Amino acid sequence: MRSIALIAVTILCCSYSKAQHTGNIWYFNDSLGLKFSDKTILKLNDGVTKLNGGTSVIAMDDSLVIYTDGSNAWNTEHNPIINGTRILGNGEQSSMFLQLKDDSVIHLFSSYFVGKYGKDSNVNGVYHSTIIPDPKNKNNFILAKTTKLAYGSNRSVTAKKASSFDGYWIIFPEWNTSNLLIYRLNENGLQFHRRENVLPQKHIGFSQLKISPNGRYVALMSCNIPGVDESICIYDFDNQKGTLSNYRSIKYFRSIGLEFSPSESFLYIMGNSTRFLTDKVSRGIYQVNIDSIQANSTLNKDNSTFIYKTLSDASSMSITPHGQIFITYTSSGKGFSSIMNPDSFGISCDFRIDYIHFNNRPYNLSIPNICIDYILQPYFEIENGCKDSSICFKIHRNRADSITWIFGDGYSTINKSNSCLHKYTTAGVFKTSTILHYRSRNDTISKEIKIMSINKPKLGNDTLLCKGEVLNLKITDSMGTKIVWNNKDSSSQYKVSYPESLIVRATNDNCSVLDTLKVSYVDCNLSIDSLCFGDSTSFKLNESNLDSAVFKLDNDVIKTSLHSNVKHKYIVAGEYHPIVRLYSDGLFKEIKDSINIIRIEDNFLIDTITACEPIELKPADSRADNLYTWNTGYDGENMEVGSTGHYWLRIERSGCYSIESCFVQIEDCECPVYIPNSFSPNGDDLNDSFSIWTECEFEELSMKIYNRWGSLLIDNSKSWDGTYQNLICPLGVYPWTITYKDKNNLIHYKSGTVHLIR
Repeated sequence: MRSIALIAVTILCCSYSKAQHTGNIWYFNDSLGLKFSDKTILKLNDGVTKLNGGTSVIAMDDSLVIYTDGSNAWNTEHNPIINGTRILGNGEQSSMFLQLKDDSVIHLFSSYFVGKYGKDSNVNGVYHSTIIPDPKNKNNFILAKTTKLAYGSNRSVTAKKASSFDGYWIIFPEWNTSNLLIYRLNENGLQFHRRENVLPQKHIGFSQLKISPNGRYVALMSCNIPGVDESICIYDFDNQKGTLSNYRSIKYFRSIGLEFSPSESFLYIMGNSTRFLTDKVSRGIYQVNIDSIQANSTLNKDNSTFIYKTLSDASSMSITPHGQIFITYTSSGKGFSSIMNPDSFGISCDFRIDYIHFNNRPYNLSIPNICIDYILQPYFEIENGCKDSSICFKIHRNRADSITWIFGDGYSTINKSNSCLHKYTTAGVFKTSTILHYRSRNDTISKEIKIMSINKPKLGNDTLLCKGEVLNLKITDSMGTKIVWNNKDSSSQYKVSYPESLIVRATNDNCSVLDTLKVSYVDCNLSIDSLCFGDSTSFKLNESNLDSAVFKLDNDVIKTSLHSNVKHKYIVAGEYHPIVRLYSDGLFKEIKDSINIIRIEDNFLIDTITACEPIELKPADSRADNLYTWNTGYDGENMEVGSTGHYWLRIERSGCYSIESCFVQIEDCECPVYIPNSFSPNGDDLNDSFSIWTECEFEELSMKIYNRWGSLLIDNSKSWDGTYQNLICPLGVYPWTITYKDKNNLIHYKSGTVHLIR
């Protein structure tokens, strides 16, 4: 039973999509094979090749069509095609399939050589065969016609699609001449085009003949006397006219295997110098800078880089669909080595010995000869992306005149560029296509792209915090999303307690979004020096490293300070709520406070009092939270005075104070004075009013009555009938003061309370 095994090799390339003929299936060396997929290589063990060399393969849309080992040909089911024996091809690069259109006739070019005096020397030559589909079996073919194109053979055939894309150029050396023969294959059939006499000598040897990926160069080893007159020949190729020009060479170097890099910057050769003792050129693999090669150059450090030392010069090379270069040389001979990045200069091209290995198999000296256009086809590269992000579409190896880009969301564009950008506004899976427009045909390459969406984390605006404050951040709606902060923390929550510039990134399979937050800290402590009415209140911020500060101190006052220090005088006592906005590095922080501007009323003592007996001095400002200090040292609110003198009182509250003084005159009185402590204005003509009782006549008698809250009810009256503004006053105790002038013109002051009853 045939088997297929997956080789454990990571391919360093982007995924690609192919159109029309493909070169991603290889068969070689006694039934071995490879299949190149997007990111892996499959080992194939289901082939039926018989010979170690001369293989070629043609496939379509990743499916095998037909393959040969130069002697026999087999179909996709690995069965021999009709008449598919003795195809007359042998040697390393002796067979090649070409097909003008899908499902059309397949053209096989083969080169046969067994030596001048061999048994089959009369059949030596280069042949063209046509293979047509079998009408009885769609998977089978019939070898219908064989035509000899040249006598003698160097066992090297190559082909390149013409720049007009209407056919192919077929190139091979002519045996024992200095000619390269060029044929043209198109819808009109196969025609001889021209004989180019460009080789430096009559060519009787053999090596690989290679044309570069874009058809700019042709290279081969020319040999007259093997081991002596051998050189690597390089030519410019006009892919439109089918002509060769600008001959240059690397003399005295034998290289059976050679290959161009995909970008056509380098030519890789493997072999040995025929004058290694004098030229000191080691046997091995070299990267040759094509632009540095002149006519009759020799291999040196100025035009080449030594890549790897080998023991052989008989290995073949080929570009792979992944853009690598495989070499049949390995340490055991059972596999392929690889130049992983052939477009990179020097050792960065990354040569890997034994890259692919076939255990318990025969030695492999074979590599398929497949048209470079089938191997390095244009491919369409896109990567799954994110909604509202620019997605890059790229075409590689493009030689079309123009490209139509179809994005799958209703939009398309046409241009000549190999890349374009498109932004999807909705998430989903879209079928995208590129249509490559050539002069005579179009190619369409399609693939799907997955557009995802993601919620952007929201950290809020940059913020300024007070020292000691903690900011707790939380990323919500993170299902299926990976969160990473700039300190590598992956938690959905984050605590900020010191100045930081934060970055949080949310990612899923295709999307990546981020948000940033700058957190700064300032000292928000606000010092206030005075809350006393009449004084200027000073507001001072401890933070000195501010751009500015704006103070809103009452309803109408806003002051700006560059020094974080402001003074303000309040014109009304009471409670205020100052607001201060601090500005630093483009951010601001608003702090609020609550203050009470304290006012202690002045004139809380009468200036002068004359009394006939000891009196009690009482301040008009009476509060439980007041602190009282008399000049006598007494600290009570009311103080009894029994002698004439000056008395002053200091009232303090919350750090604010006021001082008032009073002169008290105590003297003997001729007229006794009686002031009742109650009265009953009930209309019974008994004690119906409150007044001073005396037998003396007083001048300037004035009485003041207050309610219990200190509000003045009666002013400058000699008596009180218990009413206020014609309204009956309620029962209770009412404070009073009485001043009068006696006959000696002395002013007397008395105060007390009276109890109103009914």
